[in-house]
This record gives sequence, structure tokens and C-alpha cells, in this order.
Amino acid sequence: MLSVFLIMFFLLSNVFLLSGCDQNSPIGEIDGQASLAVMRFEQIDQDFSGIVYREVNNFAALLNQTETPILIAVYHPLGQTNAQIIPALEQLADDYQDQLMIIWVDGTIETKIASDFGAESLPQFTMLVHSEVKRTLVGFAENGAEDLQILVESYIGK
Repeated sequence: MLSVFLIMFFLLSNVFLLSGCDQNSPIGEIDGQASLAVMRFEQIDQDFSGIVYREVNNFAALLNQTETPILIAVYHPLGQTNAQIIPALEQLADDYQDQLMIIWVDGTIETKIASDFGAESLPQFTMLVHSEVKRTLVGFAENGAEDLQILVESYIGK
């Protein structure tokens, strides 16, 4: 009797898992080296919270499922301004935790995405609202952090 129960449990468990109940999220595991990542604030456990980089598993699905404005940051990994860009973006991710999604895109690896957003010169920052391109900034000058702040604030809550 117990063996019949175990066999039924095993079969039902496999049917349950194969039936789509284990849905694939467009956002994956924490990966600070991902060429395509969501940069966001998370409370990991009671001892750690902060900005994490989660690999994007399905970019199109992520864009279609996200209700909040999205900032697409296309960068070059050897870019000289990355030391200024990363803290500015992480600050935005912290300041607008539930109001903004930031997607960090390595334009040298994710060439299709970079091309789709017309990123010919890096870095490039594009605001999307409901999957619609609203505005793009190219470059990161001396006042780049302030420019990003103004860009984001103009679309938060709209």
C-alpha cells in the first residue's frame, strides 16, 4: 500500500512540475557578471539588503511584464565612465526601489539589444514607459548623475 502511495505521489509530482506550475521568471539568479541584468534593491535576508544584479533570462518577456518605467543602460565594459555610472545607477535603484527598473546591458555582448535601441555610442540610457521609448541620453558627462536623475524623475509616476 505504501509503495502504491509513493508511486502515485511521484507521478503526480512530476505531472505538477511539467504542467507549467514551475514558471520561468524573466529575471534569474544574482549574477554580478551577467551581460544583461536587472539592477535593483533587495532585502536578501535579515542581515543583508542592498543593490543586486540579477541575470535577465527573457528580455522581451521582462519588458512586456513590467508595469514600472524602465531605464535601459547600455554600456561598454571597458568604458572609462563606468566608475561614475555604476554608483549613479545604483543610487537610482535605491532611491526608486518600487518605481523604476534598471536594466544593465553590456553593448559588446548584447549587440541585438544595443542595436534595437540604436546604441551606436556608449554609454546610452533609454527610458521606457509601458514598453514605449520615451527619451534617450547618450554619454555620461560631468553632470551625468544629475542628468539621469532628471530623466528618471520626469517619468516616475506617469
